[in-house]
Amino acid sequence: MEQRVLLSPQQKRLVQLTLAKVLLRSGTFSDVLFGQLFRADPSLMAVFKTSKAELGRRLLHLLEIAVSLVDAPDELAQAMHNLGQHHAEYRAIQEHYPLFGRVFAATLERVLGRAYNPEIAAAWTELFDLLAALATEELYDRV
Repeated sequence: MEQRVLLSPQQKRLVQLTLAKVLLRSGTFSDVLFGQLFRADPSLMAVFKTSKAELGRRLLHLLEIAVSLVDAPDELAQAMHNLGQHHAEYRAIQEHYPLFGRVFAATLERVLGRAYNPEIAAAWTELFDLLAALATEELYDRV
């Protein structure tokens, strides 16, 4: 991966601050996110087979790792590649990522409430799009 700044310092700060708030409400976050995700696409229950609480714990841990690696593009790329391979083994397909992104954004908005604003939305969208691209690039971009 080419060396570049993955998020601006302001975006990184906003993601870190809001992730801390989400971690304080992790149970609600997990219930809302995976409840909405499974309603939007019930077939995903076969991909994500553990409880919503465990899925939420894993997701939030992944986000903590990703945010900590934002300034280390090669390490972040490797971590996300490994995640993408793991998801592919469980029959996740590339089309699941945009759906997850939309549900993730809606869940952030709900959990953060009035603290959620366009600047925070843009920072998280930038991070999510980057993570999804890194997770899927070597799996689905083959010609």
